[in-house]
Amino acid sequence: MLRNHCTALGTDYDAIEKTVMFPLDPGAGGQNLDTLLGQLEDLAKLGVTHVHGWVPQVASITPLEILGERVVPVIADW
Repeated sequence: MLRNHCTALGTDYDAIEKTVMFPLDPGAGGQNLDTLLGQLEDLAKLGVTHVHGWVPQVASITPLEILGERVVPVIADW
């Protein structure tokens, strides 16, 4: 849809940053990691270049540690 809209307006599709808001939920103990990584990979394949998100249970700090240690290193080169 965005590509068609850009074509109609004469806008360079590749010049647009594609962003989404997305729940970043690795699970309290990391049990959702495979699902989360798969979802992020799907978004990347769709052309999404930036993900802004919220982390459930962030007050416990553990989900942030999991994201930093086990998600960021995987997606850093995408």
